Amino acid sequence: MHAKDRLFQMVIQNRLAAGRVSEIVGGYANSSDKMYRTIGLNRAAQTSMDWFIENAAVCPEAQYALISWKAGGWHQLLHRPYDE
Repeated sequence: MHAKDRLFQMVIQNRLAAGRVSEIVGGYANSSDKMYRTIGLNRAAQTSMDWFIENAAVCPEAQYALISWKAGGWHQLLHRPYDE
Protein backbone atom coordinates (compact mmCIF):
# COMPACT_ATOMS: atom_id res chain seq x y z
CA MET A 1 0.00 0.00 0.00
CA HIS A 2 2.91 2.36 0.65
CA ALA A 3 3.94 2.46 -3.03
CA LYS A 4 0.44 3.41 -4.14
CA ASP A 5 0.37 6.19 -1.56
CA ARG A 6 3.72 7.49 -2.79
CA LEU A 7 2.58 7.35 -6.41
CA PHE A 8 -0.58 9.29 -5.52
CA GLN A 9 1.56 11.87 -3.72
CA MET A 10 3.77 12.28 -6.80
CA VAL A 11 0.75 12.62 -9.10
CA ILE A 12 -0.79 15.26 -6.82
CA GLN A 13 2.51 17.18 -6.61
CA ASN A 14 2.87 17.17 -10.39
CA ARG A 15 -0.69 18.41 -10.80
CA LEU A 16 -0.14 21.02 -8.09
CA ALA A 17 2.89 22.42 -9.90
CA ALA A 18 0.92 22.45 -13.17
CA GLY A 19 -2.13 24.06 -11.57
CA ARG A 20 -4.37 21.06 -12.26
CA VAL A 21 -5.33 19.70 -8.83
CA SER A 22 -8.97 20.71 -9.29
CA GLU A 23 -9.25 18.06 -12.01
CA ILE A 24 -8.98 15.48 -9.22
CA VAL A 25 -10.51 17.14 -6.15
CA GLY A 26 -12.94 19.54 -7.79
CA GLY A 27 -13.50 23.23 -7.20
CA TYR A 28 -11.80 23.21 -3.80
CA ALA A 29 -8.44 23.69 -5.49
CA ASN A 30 -9.36 26.47 -7.94
CA SER A 31 -7.46 29.18 -6.05
CA SER A 32 -4.25 27.15 -5.77
CA ASP A 33 -4.55 26.08 -9.43
CA LYS A 34 -4.81 29.72 -10.47
CA MET A 35 -1.79 30.67 -8.34
CA TYR A 36 0.42 27.86 -9.68
CA ARG A 37 -0.60 28.56 -13.28
CA THR A 38 0.32 32.20 -12.73
CA ILE A 39 3.71 31.22 -11.31
CA GLY A 40 4.30 29.06 -14.40
CA LEU A 41 6.19 26.08 -12.97
CA ASN A 42 4.82 23.80 -15.67
CA ARG A 43 5.93 26.19 -18.43
CA ALA A 44 9.40 26.48 -16.89
CA ALA A 45 9.70 22.69 -16.67
CA GLN A 46 8.63 22.33 -20.31
CA THR A 47 11.15 24.97 -21.38
CA SER A 48 13.90 23.08 -19.54
CA MET A 49 12.84 19.77 -21.09
CA ASP A 50 12.82 21.33 -24.56
CA TRP A 51 16.38 22.60 -23.99
CA PHE A 52 17.57 19.13 -22.95
CA ILE A 53 15.95 17.56 -26.01
CA GLU A 54 17.41 20.17 -28.39
CA ASN A 55 20.91 19.92 -26.91
CA ALA A 56 21.17 16.17 -26.31
CA ALA A 57 23.18 15.67 -29.50
CA VAL A 58 25.87 18.22 -28.62
CA CYS A 59 25.91 18.11 -24.83
CA PRO A 60 26.73 14.77 -23.19
CA GLU A 61 25.30 15.96 -19.86
CA ALA A 62 21.94 16.76 -21.49
CA GLN A 63 21.88 13.38 -23.21
CA TYR A 64 22.69 11.59 -19.94
CA ALA A 65 19.97 13.52 -18.11
CA LEU A 66 17.36 12.59 -20.73
CA ILE A 67 18.34 8.93 -20.71
CA SER A 68 18.25 8.83 -16.92
CA TRP A 69 14.86 10.55 -16.81
CA LYS A 70 13.30 8.23 -19.39
CA ALA A 71 14.67 5.16 -17.63
CA GLY A 72 13.25 6.26 -14.28
CA GLY A 73 10.87 3.81 -12.72
CA TRP A 74 8.10 6.23 -11.83
CA HIS A 75 8.14 7.79 -15.30
CA GLN A 76 7.56 4.35 -16.81
CA LEU A 77 4.85 3.60 -14.28
CA LEU A 78 2.94 6.83 -14.88
CA HIS A 79 2.90 6.39 -18.64
CA ARG A 80 1.66 2.82 -18.81
CA PRO A 81 -2.01 1.92 -19.16
CA TYR A 82 -3.78 1.47 -15.84
CA ASP A 83 -4.81 -2.15 -15.35
CA GLU A 84 -6.16 -3.19 -12.00
